[in-house]
Amino acid sequence: MAFCVKCGTQSVNNFCGNCGAPTSGPALITNAPTPSLGAAKSKTVAVLLAIFLSFWTWLYTYDRDKSKFWIGLGVGVASIILTAVGIGAIGVIGIYIWAIIDSATKAEGWYRDYPRG
Repeated sequence: MAFCVKCGTQSVNNFCGNCGAPTSGPALITNAPTPSLGAAKSKTVAVLLAIFLSFWTWLYTYDRDKSKFWIGLGVGVASIILTAVGIGAIGVIGIYIWAIIDSATKAEGWYRDYPRG
């Protein structure tokens, strides 16, 4: 089993089935890309998660958005506490809008290259 030097796809043939580059020789195995823990993500899924679950969308891209998630969680908890005073909805609405805008305005490549980029 060898790995394509251009795209990293595994191949049992002398040429990559994905891009057509040669994959001959056991030396290419040492050049194999390190498998990432995450996979490419979908912008559509991220936007839908933002619409329906607010800041929880950042768990979908946690490797890159962990600080946003924790800020959203903190504001959410603070909003629950402030609900007793009557102003808790402001924080929740703000985080909801921020999550949707953040997910929708990221370039498609940001999700496609996740988590490498």
